[in-house]
Amino acid sequence: MKNIKTSTVDCCSSPGLISVEQAVDKILSSATVIEETETVDILDGLNRVLAENLCSTIDVPGYDNSA
Repeated sequence: MKNIKTSTVDCCSSPGLISVEQAVDKILSSATVIEETETVDILDGLNRVLAENLCSTIDVPGYDNSA
């Protein structure tokens, strides 16, 4: 039989979980505030991040069920 190497690290061997408050603090400390925005044509918006929600003025798709 071959000598099979196994790892001693598994999904449950983490050093421990952090609290929700610690997780939120980590996220907020690495986030930056958007200080300015610009308006661009919809076709120039590829690979950019929206500063506010964009809603369609028409039903898309125009059916009750798209499946």
